Amino acid sequence: TLAVIADVTLRTQPRPEVVDQCTLNFTDERSLEEVRQRLFSSRLPLRSFDIVGEHDRERPPWRMVLSMEGTAKQVEYLRKSITTLAREEACRIDVPGSITLSDGGANFVARFTVTPSTAVHDASMLLGRAHTIVEGARALLECGGALLRLRATCTCREEFAALIQLCKAQNEAGVGALLLEKIPNEQKRDVDVWCGPIYGLHLMRRIKAKFDPNAVLA
Repeated sequence: TLAVIADVTLRTQPRPEVVDQCTLNFTDERSLEEVRQRLFSSRLPLRSFDIVGEHDRERPPWRMVLSMEGTAKQVEYLRKSITTLAREEACRIDVPGSITLSDGGANFVARFTVTPSTAVHDASMLLGRAHTIVEGARALLECGGALLRLRATCTCREEFAALIQLCKAQNEAGVGALLLEKIPNEQKRDVDVWCGPIYGLHLMRRIKAKFDPNAVLA
């Protein structure tokens, strides 16, 4: 809100020779957290590092979806490294093509900024409670556990209200900053999508008033 973008410089790189993806399946949180910590600490240059949690009888409750890119040798090195780090904790499955991590048509998406060290526990607690409200609710931990998104497809106003209340309760319990990313317009009229005060807002407003006193910028 305090600048106008006048010039943009884009740094580009060649398309990768190989783009690949593998999935690790977990039946319990302990194994998932152990492997997450190993991978998170390894600093392997992964293209993406996501964890999906859902209540589905046809698949394990937790899946770690890792994608890689680079030369064929680089990708092979990453695959071997992942296998070594996972060890006996998970069942590794090669996936042809790719697993989609989109919202799948969900009409409710809440985003938490969480602490990676507690992200799996937080996601499990949130998902378990959300599933009692809406069947098919899904938790997605992105960036190795830095962002948590709860996605669901609600069928009535009561389900939206219950999920919003649940997310607010989790937020008040200390599960990171909350943003309601996707809810119907009629729900937005009755709720603060930022769910509480924005820390440091008074400082931001003072800086804004100092540098843009006539409110020329956004």
